Amino acid sequence: MSRGSRLDRGPPFDDILWLTRKAFDEAQRDREDVTYAVFRTGGKQFRAEPGERLKVPTLAAGAGDAVTFEDVLLLSDGEAVKVGRPTVKGASVKAEVLGHGRGKKVIVFKRKRRKGYRRKQGHRQNYTEIQVDEILG
Repeated sequence: MSRGSRLDRGPPFDDILWLTRKAFDEAQRDREDVTYAVFRTGGKQFRAEPGERLKVPTLAAGAGDAVTFEDVLLLSDGEAVKVGRPTVKGASVKAEVLGHGRGKKVIVFKRKRRKGYRRKQGHRQNYTEIQVDEILG
């Protein structure tokens, strides 16, 4: 066979595209009937499902403590989606604090060409790891 023949390159592109589309449709179908909420803490927004682990900005709670997030922006029970204006009334996300940690190091490097000015600074962001127990709403 010649080097550039179709048989050397694997399955046709249409078959791959069909398999990808099929996997995407199955993933969407699985996600539709999942309860989830979008809540805000520490100036950031997080999408939470029951049983999921998240790393959120540092909370003033010890390991093993229960925390409740009242600032729920969006709530889905698998069938209907409630969007808050700005928050959903009566909705909350209950979670348990698993522990505290520090993220990966980020290097901040400043430099000005031809002037000999170079500054290197590292930063590690603190976080609290939580596990979402339930979503109420």
